Formats: sequence, C-alpha cells, structure tokens
Amino acid sequence: MVETRKTITLSEATAYHARWIATRRSSYSSNFLNRIKPGASLTAADYLHAMRARAVSVAAYERLFRQVDLIAMPTTMTAAPLLDPPAAGASVAAGVSFQQPIGLMELFNVTGGPAISLVSGWSANGLPLGLQLGGRRFADHVVLAAAAAVEHAGGQALFLPPATPL
Repeated sequence: MVETRKTITLSEATAYHARWIATRRSSYSSNFLNRIKPGASLTAADYLHAMRARAVSVAAYERLFRQVDLIAMPTTMTAAPLLDPPAAGASVAAGVSFQQPIGLMELFNVTGGPAISLVSGWSANGLPLGLQLGGRRFADHVVLAAAAAVEHAGGQALFLPPATPL
C-alpha cells in the first residue's frame, strides 16, 4: 500500500507542479523539489498500475466497513520524533528518535476514508503517542463523533505532557 500511495502522490504532485516549477523554480523549496523529484521518472504505466491497486484496496476497505463502523489503531509505530537533533556531544535519553516515525495512515491515504489522529498518551520520554480512528468512506461524522468521545473520556490529562524532561 505504501508504494501505491507513493506512486499516485508523486505522479500527481509532479504533474500538478510541473508548469510552475518550469517557470518559477525559485518559488519552491529545495526540500519540496527533492521530495517530488522521483515522480519525474514514473511512467503512465506506473500510475495506472497504482490506480488499479488503489481500486482493489478501496473494494476491500468497503467490504471491511460493511462489518464495522470504526477502526482504532496507532497513528505511528513510535512516539513522535524531536524536531531538531541535539547539538553534538549533548546527552539524549535512551529511545529518543529523530527519524520520521513509520506511519500507519496508508490505508486511509489510499482509500480516501476519513481518519483522525488524537494524542492518546505519552512515551516514557514525554513524547506524544497517537491514536488513529478511521471510518467508512464519506462517514466523516462517525469518525469525528468517536474522536470527540475519546477526547471527552480522556479528559485534559490526556493532552498535558508529563513534567519529565527529555
């Protein structure tokens, strides 16, 4: 599913921005240009293959949501990373990551189903953990109502990080 999403996203971003990149390249950050650069080497066949894979995923997703109203799962496989790595030689708590966490959002990114991520607690290092709720396509109201219920049940303590220093 990751490759399906990447192929579709990169193909569409490259096509959408091509005219402006050609005429206003300086308006784009090098980070953005580097991120979509692989899209220029994708072919129409790659895109069509990804769209077919997407259609298979959407059909399976719709079958699943005939049996359930909501899916609850982690948003990522790890706690949130720190924004900036510490200076050279600075001490860092064990288990603290500076890498982008591996996300579990692909299902919803590919199928177009509604999803929301909520703070669901805190790691031992004081970094937020995410709970992702996802629902049937076009049932955004169900996902939002469930998110409101989770937030209400968790109370304010759910959103306040522990006083533990990193």
